[in-house]
Amino acid sequence: MKWPAINNQGRMYDLEHIWPHAIDFFHNDIAAVIRVTYGFHVYTDEKEDGDELIHRYERRYFSPQRYELSFQLPSYIETMINNGNVTVYRAYKGHEQLFHMTTLDYALFFTLRKPQNEDSVLKLHLISAYEVESWGRSTLPRGKNYRWSFVLYSKLTGKKLT
Repeated sequence: MKWPAINNQGRMYDLEHIWPHAIDFFHNDIAAVIRVTYGFHVYTDEKEDGDELIHRYERRYFSPQRYELSFQLPSYIETMINNGNVTVYRAYKGHEQLFHMTTLDYALFFTLRKPQNEDSVLKLHLISAYEVESWGRSTLPRGKNYRWSFVLYSKLTGKKLT
């Protein structure tokens, strides 16, 4: 989704930096295109520091802090893809999600799916991203940790991770 600009308390915030884009991935014998999309939670939260926003019946508030941090998301994702680990866990209603923590204590929560009838393509949807305070570490997902290249290979070949 190409997110439109947001008017928060009379100031306009452009969201073009989190429009969909693609990343080419190459590792040993793996070549893939990863299509990246971003969710509503990467620039909103529940703290009521900004104007209320509604997306698909969900009410949240514009977060100036998350907005500023969202400019780093494309580079964080690319770094994770090229040399990171991910944790696979079961989220809402048992759906598989993945989690990655950057070296700067920035948590990324996402799904990774292979579209039907498309070889060597994966869709990464970043659901949420935020800085983790020390008190919040215990609430982070627990699950098995995998090298990114293994996850990518598994998804491309249709093998289950969990």
